[in-house]
Order: sequence, then C-alpha cells, then structure tokens
Amino acid sequence: MIKFGLLVNWLQSFGPAGQRFDYSREGELLARVCMEADRLGFYSITMIDHLEHDVFEPLTALSYVAGLTKNIRISQAVLNPTLRSPALIAKMTATLDRLSNGRLELGIGSGTLRSESYAPYGIPVQHQSGRVERLIEFIHVVKSLWKGTSFDFEGKYYHLKGALIEPTPQQTPRPRIMIGGRSQKLMEIATEHEAWNYFFHPIHDPPSPSKCREKIEEFDKICEEKGVSPETVDKCIEPITLMATEDRQKVNGFIEKAANIARVNADEIRKRLEFAFVGTPEDVEKRVEAFVGAGVNYFLLSGPGLRDPDSLEIFARDIMEKYK
Repeated sequence: MIKFGLLVNWLQSFGPAGQRFDYSREGELLARVCMEADRLGFYSITMIDHLEHDVFEPLTALSYVAGLTKNIRISQAVLNPTLRSPALIAKMTATLDRLSNGRLELGIGSGTLRSESYAPYGIPVQHQSGRVERLIEFIHVVKSLWKGTSFDFEGKYYHLKGALIEPTPQQTPRPRIMIGGRSQKLMEIATEHEAWNYFFHPIHDPPSPSKCREKIEEFDKICEEKGVSPETVDKCIEPITLMATEDRQKVNGFIEKAANIARVNADEIRKRLEFAFVGTPEDVEKRVEAFVGAGVNYFLLSGPGLRDPDSLEIFARDIMEKYK
C-alpha cells in the first residue's frame, strides 16, 4: 500500500522574509488543512518535535487535530526521546489513541545532536551512542507500559518500579511505531517495527529517487540479515514539497517567492525542486512513480500545496486515487 501523509508544521511558510507567524491564524490553517486531508482520504497528519523551532508542541496539537477528524492517522516525525520521560509518552500516547478511536502512530528517533536543541533549556546533550542506547530503552519502556501490567525496569537511563499506566492504547497489540534516522543502528531498530523514516533537508539535501533507492537497498539488506521481510516495514521519506496545479503561473509564483526568501535565483529553487511534487498532475504523477519505483511507499508532504485546497484536491483525485 502506498501512503500519503501531511507534515503540517509551518503552514504559513513562504510569507515575506522575516515575517513572524500569526499563531491564531496558524491554528485556523491547521484545522482547515487537517479536516480537508481527512475528507480527501490522506493517510496521516504528522508534526515535528522541537523546542527551539517556531512550531506547536506535537502531542498537544495532535490532540486538537484528533478532535477535528474522524479517520486520518495521527503521528509524529519524529518525537525526541530526550525531551520527555518514556512513562509520560506512554501515558500521553495511550490517551491520544483512546480519544482518537485508535488512530495514533508513534514516530520516534534518537534526537538531534545540535546543542541549541538542548542547552538553552538546561537539557544535557547526548553523544551519538548514548542517544541510540537511550532510544532502545525508551521504546522498551513505552511498549511495556502500553501492556497495562505492573512493570519493573532497571536500565542505564531509566529506572521504574511497579510502573503502571491506564488506560492502555485502544489498538491491539499496540499502535504502529515508526523509527526515524539514517544510521545503521537506527535502521536496525526500525526493522523491529512497522515503519522507517529516512528524512531529508528540503534545501541542503533534497530527496531524489536515486538517493532513496541506494538507502532502501541498504535497509532491505539489514532486514534480510535480521530475518525480517523488507515488505513488512514501510519506507517513509519527508519532507516532499507539494504544489499540484494546472496553473503554471501559480508554480512560478511559488518559485519566485521561495527564491526571494532563500535569497537565491529562481533557477536554483527549480534545481532544488527537481524531484518535488510541484507542477501539473502529470508532472507530479511521474515523480511519485519514480520514488515508488525506488522502493518508497510512504510520503510525508509539506509546502504551500497543503494550504491550497485545489492542490490537495488535485493530488487526492489525480494521483493518490491511483494507489488505493
């Protein structure tokens, strides 16, 4: 199954350079986009997790989204385990799964290495190996607490005695888990779960089918070494910029605005968007097919097309419908 989700942070992006968000308007946009995505049959709504960025806290905001929608899945791309305890995440996600009628998915990674994500908030920065060790313990604690039985654990990072959470998640045996990260160790952890998120930077490292094919072949080999069928794990990439339209002037306007914000010429933006889902339905469909051919089966879409009702409608009708 090919899945298409929306990464719904920064819906006001591509305004004038230096513009601060109007957060009341961001909330209105979030509600409208999520309800439209739900109506059109998109797979998921996802949000990133950063203290230092101008974004809503994901689990709080996704609780709001869950109350506005009926069918779309609720996920994160991805939670940083350094920012919260696993017991708190187990409780919050179980609550959200119950209140959303079993629509939660847990997206989690090892957390960024950037000191600005931690130092201003009094949080120690973890080195690479420590971050991965912490993640392994974190996931074990969350999954154990989701079972709804008293739980003891004595690890390097977490220590629990007689821990119990109720209510447990509605989904059985548990909600789906997506692991985000590029390193071999994180890919190994992902083979034990339902999805792996190989994320890109849309400007400095934009996704391409060739990059995805190379990395997915590496991931599939790790799956086979661990005795896991590669087809059982979704391969997710994000973010993919979306602007599907029959109006080429709208595309050109978006490119010009993006060039002004990035302070580069329009040709540079076009180069960066070579494989983005930007253009006519025919253009976008060819790019989707190229990524699917490379092994991707889960896309998280971002960019100005999310807040454009016509773009979402066109993508759902002319592209997404063909993969159902």
